[in-house]
Amino acid sequence: FITAELWGVGNTAPYGHRGDITTLGEVILAHGGRAAPARDAYAALPDVQQQSIIAFLRTLEVAK
Repeated sequence: FITAELWGVGNTAPYGHRGDITTLGEVILAHGGRAAPARDAYAALPDVQQQSIIAFLRTLEVAK
C-alpha cells in the first residue's frame, strides 16, 4: 500500500486503508513491512513520549 501524506492527519479519522482504525496511536501500531522499525520504535517509547508524538500529529490539520 502507498500511504497518504501526513498533512491533514489531524482531522482525517478514521485511518487505515479500510478506514477501520479510530486513533492515531492504533494506526501507528498497525503498520508493518518497511514501516515496522518505526512502529517498533514508537511502541518502545514511554507513554509520555508517545502522547507527544500524537499531539504533534494532531496539529497537522488542513483548514476547512
